[in-house]
Amino acid sequence: MDHQEIRAIRGPLSRAAFARVLGVTSLTVLRWELPDDNKEARRPRARTVEALQRLKDEGHDALLAASHGAAEEEEAPEDALEAGSPPLPSSPELAQDSALVEPLLARLMGEGWPRAEDELLGLLASKRLRSAPGRTLATLGLLQVQLLARLDVRGGLLTLTPILDDLERGAAPREVAARAHLLAALLFGLADSRFFDVGRVNAHAAEADALLAPEQTDLRVLLATARVASTRFMGSSVAQRAYESNVESLNRAEAALPRLLAENLHGLHAECRGDEAAVQRHRDESLTLAERLEFGPFVLALLADRAWRAVNGASVPQEVLELTQAARKRAAAMDLVPAEAMVRILACEVEALTRLARFQEADEVVAEANALAKRAGVPRYALAMPIARLYVFTNRVQLLAPWADSLEAETVSSPRPLGNVHALAVRGMSATFEGDTDRASELLSRVLGAPEPTVGLPFLVHHAHFEHALARLLSKDLEGCSASMARARKYILQHPSAWHSAAYLRMESFLALARGQLAQARQKAEATLGTFQLLGDSVQVALAQVNVALVARSEGAPEAENRLADALTELKRLGVWSPQLMQRAQVLSRPAPADQWQEETLLQRLVGALDRLSVRGLSHEQHRRSLATILGELFPGREAMVGGREAPDDEPGVVVVPDSKDGVLRFGVRGPVGSDELAALKILAAFVSRLLGDTASPEPEAIADNVLPHFIAAAPATRKLKADIARLSRSSATILIGGESGTGKEVVARAVHDLSTRADRPYIVFNCASVPRDLFESQLFGHRKGSFTGAHADSPGVISAAHGGTLFLDEIGELPLDTQPKLLRFLENAEVTALGEQRPRRVDVRVLAATHRDLGRLMRDGRFREDLYYRLNVVPLHVPPLRERPEDVVALARLFIARLAPEPGRAPELATDALHALRRYAWPGNVRELRNVIERAMAYAPVPAVLQVEHLRLPS
Repeated sequence: MDHQEIRAIRGPLSRAAFARVLGVTSLTVLRWELPDDNKEARRPRARTVEALQRLKDEGHDALLAASHGAAEEEEAPEDALEAGSPPLPSSPELAQDSALVEPLLARLMGEGWPRAEDELLGLLASKRLRSAPGRTLATLGLLQVQLLARLDVRGGLLTLTPILDDLERGAAPREVAARAHLLAALLFGLADSRFFDVGRVNAHAAEADALLAPEQTDLRVLLATARVASTRFMGSSVAQRAYESNVESLNRAEAALPRLLAENLHGLHAECRGDEAAVQRHRDESLTLAERLEFGPFVLALLADRAWRAVNGASVPQEVLELTQAARKRAAAMDLVPAEAMVRILACEVEALTRLARFQEADEVVAEANALAKRAGVPRYALAMPIARLYVFTNRVQLLAPWADSLEAETVSSPRPLGNVHALAVRGMSATFEGDTDRASELLSRVLGAPEPTVGLPFLVHHAHFEHALARLLSKDLEGCSASMARARKYILQHPSAWHSAAYLRMESFLALARGQLAQARQKAEATLGTFQLLGDSVQVALAQVNVALVARSEGAPEAENRLADALTELKRLGVWSPQLMQRAQVLSRPAPADQWQEETLLQRLVGALDRLSVRGLSHEQHRRSLATILGELFPGREAMVGGREAPDDEPGVVVVPDSKDGVLRFGVRGPVGSDELAALKILAAFVSRLLGDTASPEPEAIADNVLPHFIAAAPATRKLKADIARLSRSSATILIGGESGTGKEVVARAVHDLSTRADRPYIVFNCASVPRDLFESQLFGHRKGSFTGAHADSPGVISAAHGGTLFLDEIGELPLDTQPKLLRFLENAEVTALGEQRPRRVDVRVLAATHRDLGRLMRDGRFREDLYYRLNVVPLHVPPLRERPEDVVALARLFIARLAPEPGRAPELATDALHALRRYAWPGNVRELRNVIERAMAYAPVPAVLQVEHLRLPS
């Protein structure tokens, strides 16, 4: 039964009413009605298909009767429940009780919650509350503390069950019913709960939504939390849609508790987008709020998140262990430890100990974590990959299959799909070691194709990419391996991880070795080794040394066999010994005759260095340490330096790059350098300037507020962009601005100029897409009178016109290929030669460029010069599309209304329905389309005092 047939059966009923008829959730109905090519689509099972077929045969009248008026109930007035009996009216006794209880409930939202909790207990014990609903209201306040401050889910369920029974009978006033349904939605959506049930979350959330008043903003934040948090196991797109539907409520959080919950969900949304900087910012703010509120279990859960980010990022194992030990101390001081968070912390500890080859300690932590999970009844999916890797490195691969069985047999209902998908990954690893690489590929493809692991689990997905590529490689399917690695590289752009970047470099080395591309294999292998040394992973360093030695043996390098023997001896010393692991490594290389060996050139060594610098996820300081090591390898026997300002400016082998952390960075080698060495240093400089700009911590954007009062930055992404522009204010580095058409790249370029030291000098815009091909050179560089037909007078050209100021090259991707070398010479030498002139002229111009095209693709297609690309891309800035920064939409709309108002100070307001429409619309034309919509709305006379949704004339 396909999606169109199900939609036809549903007919006029809402999804919620249709779901109640079938005994499923409205989300399930939504997924049934998605087309087959949507990855979130699902199809009903056999029993449900039978019910659907009966409804189809009986027709819409029978369906409407079966729904018990569900369609009408959704249109019921706001003071009625969406289903069930209407709430009871308030009594005088309840009004008196509410006067005592409501102030305490409000205080439960802030830092004074412990005292408010004591006073609620006192009210209940003193029997001052005269009505049963009043006592229930106080009890619900205590339940809120149980769930959110203590994560006591079992105790909370015992408290809530009789209250829910009363609601079933309709025996509860509105304010009691609203809070009870709200807290039920929270309870059934908690990750640390064996009672997780997304259907019940949706049902109770719908009831609460119908009962809560619009002005109850903090309670609506709790409701949004229940709705969004319950989707985190259902795939990234589902979670993001839930967030976008509720973000308006989250942004209205006022008290400390709602702000904590909102910050946590902002972090979840950033994680779905792969915005690690935003994740870090929101998690840090969440931790600060949780500490102030003294929410110990919440703090522990956030520490678990921090530990996982450290494991998946650039932290050395000792730093991870410091985080887990701090979390253990926190847990020791708690009366009730949140087991799910503690299991995740112990999983991080297992992984860190394994990386240090402290296998016996890792086994002890595994036993501790398994005992805790069994005792508390929580899932163990966080342990899946750390335990599997521990088994691989300690010659216990025969335990992989039983470990996968154990994960699949988890009885915990909440994130069972996660347990299953982790079990698939472990089973795929087991199949690879058993030699069944086709089965391994199939299992790992199912992991990578599932929506469930995409939220908060990049550690698993990165490993699945690596193991899938390895299975293809061992099957001799080199094209399949290459395709798998292409998907892995795309994923790591969304979810940066220094550790997994190094692992992918190793796989690329294996692939190059299998293809006989020995120089590339060596470069990748050495980059892998250098990165793992930087990350302090003892086991991976030893394995990388084996890889380097195997490549050297394949090249016929002198002493290759001795190097391999030394590397294998180090593995044995660490206790990393698995015959299957060694066989897997050795099958990828073959000895070569010694006369095949050729010494590496400087260019080949540079390519390997760029691989190492391209590792995503390293910190600013780690990149600088890596750079120092690379300089020593590129220029052996020379005095290398990496420092701020201590090197004299007249050193020919020292290059200077902008460094947004320290201002500038000078690095290179002392003494005279050859032309090849200088060229290598310049290429290295282009990479380093980009990297140090990317890894620097963002600073407050307040610097730019006075100069850029109309630069709208309400969204986190544009706030970061504004802060980046402010930090670049003292730099003259070339900037490449990317982003879709209409996002405001020219506004960003103008802001860069206005904040720079050249703000009072010329600002010249040159649009490469609007100039005829044969006029590019004369318009850019100028011409003398008579230099070509039609040259009736001298023209300085836009570059000379911008002397002392800024030149903005818009749509740089349209620049003709034959003009690109001349532009590169200008960028390199700061000189221009006009047509008809013999001698170049020096110019002082800061260049900004922008494009909506993928210059990397144009470069690979031969339509854009590689050297020009790297010279332009010194500092990259990305302007996100408007759909990714919904917070900016209303602010931009009001700015355009103010600018387009017929009289200053008489700008119309936006009605509520217009605001909702602006926020919901996808804006494919970005800011340009938004301005057009506002301009069109105000073009019709008379301009109304309030713009309604119909005035906007948005496309349907």
